[in-house]
Amino acid sequence: MIVYLLKFSGCLGILLLVYKLLLEQENMHLFKRFYLLGSLVLSIVLPLITFTYYIDPTPAEALTNGTIMLDESAGGTLTGGFKLQAIWWILGGAYILGMTVFAFRFSVNISRIYKTISAHPKIKMPYYIQVLLKNTVVPHSFLKYVFVSQSEIANRSISDAVIQHELVHVRQKHSYDILFVELFHIIFWWNPLFIWLKKAIKLNHEFLADQSLTKTQLSVQQYCDLLFAYASGANQSALASPINYSLTQKRIVMLTKSFSKKRAVIKALIALPVLVICLLLFNNDLVAQERTVHAITE
Repeated sequence: MIVYLLKFSGCLGILLLVYKLLLEQENMHLFKRFYLLGSLVLSIVLPLITFTYYIDPTPAEALTNGTIMLDESAGGTLTGGFKLQAIWWILGGAYILGMTVFAFRFSVNISRIYKTISAHPKIKMPYYIQVLLKNTVVPHSFLKYVFVSQSEIANRSISDAVIQHELVHVRQKHSYDILFVELFHIIFWWNPLFIWLKKAIKLNHEFLADQSLTKTQLSVQQYCDLLFAYASGANQSALASPINYSLTQKRIVMLTKSFSKKRAVIKALIALPVLVICLLLFNNDLVAQERTVHAITE
């Protein structure tokens, strides 16, 4: 189990590092969406596909193995066996406890969202349902629901681009990406790479929504001005929270970046050998062939 977890972490770490160095700043957001989700799937699956290679142990290894077997048969490691078993029980208990805590947290978050939905008036719109909240909030979405301030909707103080931005998230089903990763985060709760993965996925979702609006409704300059206005607090609602001003800057830089198909293809092709490397590194299992060691007696 420990070997599998180490292989999983190593594979995911390499794939995310490639994403960070080669792909994150490229304007090919749909490919990046599937790359990030695929990285998680490959990291889970590749260590499970094991190619076993048998090697002959060296004489020293064979002698050591024989000595260990002799000691165990004599009962010399009985106490050590109990200690090792106790350690495994402690680690197993800690692992299950962590999964329980993360599963509980996930359930609470889902429950809070649906309680919010049920406790507030809703307006059924084409493609989504608008949830009208009493307090002033940053518009946000979950599955087919878009959460907005009731007073701002009544006063028509929210830009239509803000609503359309959230509608892109709904139409492209970005919430399913987050739910998918969150479910596996429950299992691999101890792995800090999930924090990095979730941030990368959410940022790429923003890139996708921004790109969609600049292609259909606003020019890049108009949309950048809107982002600056909301990020600086000039409006009560925002495309991005004011505390995430650095996130807004990244979005604006991405919007103003020209797309090079040749560069994007080259970087995507560079990422392919990484899959081969992961295949070679994380699904091989070397097993020493058993060899009978005969004691020489005089």
